[in-house]
Amino acid sequence: MDFTQKSSCPSDITSLKCVQHPGKQLEYFCTDHDAICCRDCLAKTHKSCDKTVSLDTAADHVKQSEVFTDCKERLRAYLKSIDSILKNRDKNLNEIQTTGKTIMAEIKSIKEKLIQRINEIEKTMIRNINTIIEDESKHLQSEHDQVLNLRKTAELYHQDITFVKENVPDKPSFIFIRKMSDNISKIEEDLQNRLQKFEDVWIEFRESAEVAKMESFEM
Repeated sequence: MDFTQKSSCPSDITSLKCVQHPGKQLEYFCTDHDAICCRDCLAKTHKSCDKTVSLDTAADHVKQSEVFTDCKERLRAYLKSIDSILKNRDKNLNEIQTTGKTIMAEIKSIKEKLIQRINEIEKTMIRNINTIIEDESKHLQSEHDQVLNLRKTAELYHQDITFVKENVPDKPSFIFIRKMSDNISKIEEDLQNRLQKFEDVWIEFRESAEVAKMESFEM
């Protein structure tokens, strides 16, 4: 079965060919080094290892193993976290846009107090608030899109795991799930790095106590 055409898995994830020794097939698993190897690897690198078994033995019941379950659980938790983040970004984006509209309405209400100078002040303030809203909205939308891309990646991984579990033989599945575990670790780390940089954005408008002097506004 050519399952690589039905899955988004890169072909090298389930390949049984040894990367270190072209032309050699992966046939063994060294539990001492947690490494999948060919005959040459075994002879050169794992010669003194005590816990080396055939790949067939190592891959036996892999789909019922903890690593399969762990990967799916990690992805489930990851997707839940992604959904929460996306909801937060959507909420914050809506709030900042709504707040911006409110501020512009406040600026218009102040117009009546400013009489002769209000037109220039209004133009200045609206320009400033629009710039803030535009800049911050772009930033929030960018963060939203970045996290959404991570979610799409996680969904593809989840689909890949489900497909492999249902359609792929044990030996390629063993190789696949180990590499998939590494891939999940990378996107988990990517998300954590992004979360450390995320900050909620707020804008507010305060009418100056000196408004009668028409000297300034604070934002």
